[in-house]
Amino acid sequence: LSPNDSFRKHYRQKLNISEGNLVFLLVGRVSWFKGFQVALEAFEKIITQVPNALLLIAGKGKNEIDLRSRVDRSKLIKDKVKFLGWYNYSELPYLYNCADVFLLPSLRSEGHAYTLIEAMACGLSVIATRRGGNIETVGDAGILVPPGDTNSLAKAMLELAKDTEKRRILSEKARKQAVHLFSEEVAREKISQLLKNFYRNHEL
Repeated sequence: LSPNDSFRKHYRQKLNISEGNLVFLLVGRVSWFKGFQVALEAFEKIITQVPNALLLIAGKGKNEIDLRSRVDRSKLIKDKVKFLGWYNYSELPYLYNCADVFLLPSLRSEGHAYTLIEAMACGLSVIATRRGGNIETVGDAGILVPPGDTNSLAKAMLELAKDTEKRRILSEKARKQAVHLFSEEVAREKISQLLKNFYRNHEL
């Protein structure tokens, strides 16, 4: 997983999204604890100030019907939110690359969220809740907000929407952070060190 301009161009064309649109992305099971409803509320708060923004929701779940109903009832965001359904893993790199900001508004700890790591590896600037593994994963390479705090999430979304330079800086830092913490090379080194320590402590 890495930044890829051709993926971005191809998938934006496929989804009928112009380069002039600023795309926020949610990926995962559409369940209450994922906090997608919080992201939707925050998006509704900022859309009048960022009229070129779109929110993509990739995933399926029991809360999807409620989210769709909320969108359909809102004149502000009815045409600004796209429900994409479930995605195969092989398609996710295209989806990450076509977005600008990744959102992980989880209401409870999830350890190290794969979607967050993958989005960062693709160079997305990220906003996540300050819970569990998100704190270590993001570090200073993104924005952390309190879980369930719609106003804080909206403020962070608006900041990245308005500040192109900050998005660029966080994009670069996110990519470096993902590679530093979770690349295959790092994983191999950690496993090697664990094995060395194990055998050293269990020598006959």
